[in-house]
Amino acid sequence: MEVTRRLKIPRGARVIDIGSGNAPHPRADILCDRDLSGDHERSGPLVRGGRPLVLGEAHRLPFRDRAADYVIASHVVEHATDPLQVVGELQRVGRAGYLECPTPFAEHLLGWRYHRWYVAERDGRLLVAPKTSPDCFAAVFHQLAQSDLQFRAFMLRNPELFFVSLQWVGEVRVERVETIPWRDLALQALQRNRRRNLLATFVPVWLECLWHKVRRACWRLGQRRQAGPSRATRG
Repeated sequence: MEVTRRLKIPRGARVIDIGSGNAPHPRADILCDRDLSGDHERSGPLVRGGRPLVLGEAHRLPFRDRAADYVIASHVVEHATDPLQVVGELQRVGRAGYLECPTPFAEHLLGWRYHRWYVAERDGRLLVAPKTSPDCFAAVFHQLAQSDLQFRAFMLRNPELFFVSLQWVGEVRVERVETIPWRDLALQALQRNRRRNLLATFVPVWLECLWHKVRRACWRLGQRRQAGPSRATRG
């Protein structure tokens, strides 16, 4: 489950989705992924949706400088061997963009064994730290996320608790650290969402989940309508 939010993409902008995988962004003009068949780090088979697909590694993107007005990298950085190099490549290729990753809290709770890094955002900076803790409860909470409406509603009400979402223009301030204070960041996210959660207690869980599905479907339709012709060129 990813964050559904309106990205600040100008109409007619050239958009490249890096690591598009099985869920390419509907606004993307060009998709980029490292291989066609390696699904062990995806949630499903590669999806193209009729759009051009460029094969390439995020550590060395096969695009010229400033090939895109906007680059999207959703759930990519945490997979990287060198996340700072990947972020540098995103800045080289795009004038602006969007990064999304699981929070350290999500990594501790849900866990993905093939993720190499904890990623957090603090004061406009992206922090990355080597992932060290075992995924003790991953199977249990992944099952809850798929089958339990109460838990899904909790995730929908608290997106900042589960996902790092960073829109940037020009550059991304990124720093490698040894540890991330993930407990403090998780508590701060809960505090920010307290008012939203209070109002949500008066809405039936099934209705809340249905509303999020409808809103996401409408958002995806709007993004498709805004998508222009593909103009990115390989470098």
